[in-house]
Amino acid sequence: MTEFWTFVATFGLVFALAFQSLNTNRGHYRAAFITSWIIGGFQLYVLKAIPAATTLSVDLAYLAGGPVGALVAMYVHTRWMKRRH
Repeated sequence: MTEFWTFVATFGLVFALAFQSLNTNRGHYRAAFITSWIIGGFQLYVLKAIPAATTLSVDLAYLAGGPVGALVAMYVHTRWMKRRH
């Protein structure tokens, strides 16, 4: 279960960071403000929970969450922001 939550937290953190980057680059002020709070929440979890993990499977879950989060954020941002304008 630790692997699952590690993946989810890393995915969420990188998703929010990528979404935030796209928001700031495109001038979406409200969305940038909201994603800042989301980034903080995931970052707190990652900083508090992940250092306690010591297995290779947790390390792999951590490494897998980032790239998947970035790609999904790019896809979702393109679709979601297109509908909002």
